[in-house]
Amino acid sequence: MLEDRDVFSRSLSRRHVVKGIAGLALAAGLAACGASPAQTTGATSATAPAKAATPTSVPTQATSSGPITTLFTFKGHTDVVNQVAWAFDNTLIASVSDDGTTQIWDAYTGAVRLTYKGMNGPVNSVSWSPDGKRIVVAGKTVQVVDATSGRLILTFNQQNSREFSAGWSPDGKYIAVTGEDSMAYIWDAATGKVINAHMVGGAGSAGTAIAWPITNTTLRIAAAANDGTVQTWDALTGQNVVIYKVSGTVNALAWVGDAGATDAERLLVFGCVDGSTQVWNAARATKQNSFSSTSAVLAASPSYSKDVFIASGTNDSTIPVWQLYSGTKICTYTGHTDSVTTVAWSFTAGQQIASGGKDKTVRVWQPPLD
Repeated sequence: MLEDRDVFSRSLSRRHVVKGIAGLALAAGLAACGASPAQTTGATSATAPAKAATPTSVPTQATSSGPITTLFTFKGHTDVVNQVAWAFDNTLIASVSDDGTTQIWDAYTGAVRLTYKGMNGPVNSVSWSPDGKRIVVAGKTVQVVDATSGRLILTFNQQNSREFSAGWSPDGKYIAVTGEDSMAYIWDAATGKVINAHMVGGAGSAGTAIAWPITNTTLRIAAAANDGTVQTWDALTGQNVVIYKVSGTVNALAWVGDAGATDAERLLVFGCVDGSTQVWNAARATKQNSFSSTSAVLAASPSYSKDVFIASGTNDSTIPVWQLYSGTKICTYTGHTDSVTTVAWSFTAGQQIASGGKDKTVRVWQPPLD
């Protein structure tokens, strides 16, 4: 499990691809700067629903090494953390794990609000509804869950396929999933009805990541497969397909482009098993740039600010952060002790990052962006 991320072909498990949902290195830039995590308490699991649960991590005064600031370390999971996701109001973080739990906790104190155990197996992906009232979690099935009470609202299980990535559309009406059958399903978030199904990769491949833009009136979607295929298309019709071919598995997928960007202006960021993080024009399927890491890129996430920064989680436990348009490397976070499988920026000005991985922790930290 996670011993080597380029062994995806040996086991079609979300543990061998990045999460998600939801990030570059040049020689230029500042020297890499490590950070020592703040001290934390041991984990005490909450039971759902649990608004006043005991925190699984107690933040101390923020510590830093160089310009990186570590806020706290969340220790609520007992196995690999597969994905983390910030709620759009930045108050809560959802994290999912091979331990079978989905944990929702306060983004600034670590206090657990909910522990959901309804998946009966590893949980590979999590995504918030735009209103913050529900989450969708993916594993052996896909479930829509009330984010406050833990009440199961909907279950989706197309062809009994394990799903590795799930995402909620920016208008809140649809959910997209992809997984071991290489199909991307778009389904109505209120009824569970399948709206569209689209083959992501070639025969025998598996879908590894799926992503919606944060704001996109045309509802285009992007998905990647482990055969090096990435596609974008109109989610509701399956038309206007753009295909990208990349050498090797694309583990991570993210859109770049603010609310005012047209489709032609949007970029896609791919995190690849060959250690590269690649930036492509979404409309023309042309590669704009490629940046190298020392190890496989397992996770990628852009900041939500005009001056875009990208964070990449790697198999060697580091998280480099780059300024997208200049290519300047800002720093490298070294707080994790094993492979980093998920990174996610907060939404307000994109100042903070939550990251998790094989060391069973989620670290909340702030890179030096000023």
